[in-house]
Formats: sequence, structure tokens, C-alpha cells
Amino acid sequence: MRCWVVLSLLIFANLSCNSEPGTSIAEGNRPPNSTEEDFLSTRSPSSEGEDSSLKSADEVIDLIESSTNEETEKLPPPIPFDPPLTAMEINGILQQCLEQILTSADFKRQREFYGTPGSKDVQLVNSSKTPWPANFHPKVKGYDLRFAKSNSVDLDGNRILGIRLDKLDVVAPNAGLFDGNIVLALSNVGGTKNGAVNGGCFLNFTVHRQGDNYVAAFSSSFDP
Repeated sequence: MRCWVVLSLLIFANLSCNSEPGTSIAEGNRPPNSTEEDFLSTRSPSSEGEDSSLKSADEVIDLIESSTNEETEKLPPPIPFDPPLTAMEINGILQQCLEQILTSADFKRQREFYGTPGSKDVQLVNSSKTPWPANFHPKVKGYDLRFAKSNSVDLDGNRILGIRLDKLDVVAPNAGLFDGNIVLALSNVGGTKNGAVNGGCFLNFTVHRQGDNYVAAFSSSFDP
């Protein structure tokens, strides 16, 4: 498929470069009083004025793949995990995820959509098969983080941002495009006074080693 796309672009560029303004690609630069057969017979790769800098589709593809391989070779090889991670290390990467979600401008839209703009009230939800670690007590400056309690939702109140842990798999690096070592779900766990929102979005984080430490980095999201 890629070959056809590149080839099509090359053909289009070649024809466009050889056509004068106000003429169609089919007309090209045919001299006056010449027949179409005469004109076409002079159009060959070796004709005078032909742009010799144009590369074939195969050459362009080889060039792209060569550049991509060179860039890939420059990347440092991933450092494998040393499982099992300690409880402190797991809590540390979960803390990093929460800090990114609550402080990064990249997640401002999600925070305000599922929560209330300007509110610092955030609840951690334990409603999945992967509960938050029992010894996890996160703190993010400027936010009131607490675990959600069952049957304590004020339906007449404003929206409250809820964060649920859907996946925690830190046995080996996970570089899947729509997956991660850690998956967190954002949703509204409050009321609808300032507007109801349905569903939630999923944020994927990939964990990798950086020296002796483990680092969580946002990799992708899914907002159905």
C-alpha cells in the first residue's frame, strides 16, 4: 500500500512540474501544430529538460526506511525490569501517574469535563478487578485526594473527578499502542448539578527503567 502511495505522489509531482499554468496535465507542454503522437514520442526519461533529480518509488522507499532505521538505532535499548517490583516502587509509579493527570496541561480538558473546573476534589475509585494498593496513600499538592466511599454520592452536587485503577501489570515493559503497564479510568463520581456526563476515558501509561528507578510515561488514551 505504501509503495502505491509513494508512486502516485511521484507521478503526480512529475506531471505537475511539466505542465504550464492554464494547461491540463494531459496537455503538458505540447508545442503548437504538433500531433499528440509526436509529443508523446519525445517524452522519455532521457529527454532534454527532464528532471534527473526525481527518484524512483523504490529509491524513495529505501531512503525512508534507511532514515527510519538510523533513527531507531540511535535510541537506547530498553532496560528490562527486575521484577518483582517492591510495594514502594509500585506506589511510586502510581504516584507519578496521578501527578501527571492532575497537574499536566495535557489532561486539563479531561479533568474539567469529568470533574468541576477549578475543583480540587478528587476521589480514587475501587470498583474494578484491580484495586488500588492498600498501602497507597497518594498526595498531590493543591488537591484533596481521598478514596471514594460506597453510597456516598451527592447526586444533587457538582461533578467530582474519579480515578479508577483498571490495570496494573509491571512484570515487563509494555509498549503497546493502545495498552500500557498501567491503565487509569477517569469518570464523574459526583452529582450532575453543573451538568451530567456519561462514560469515561482511559489513560495508558508505560513503565520503564531509568537507571535504578522506574518511570511512568503517558502513552495513549481511549475516550469512547
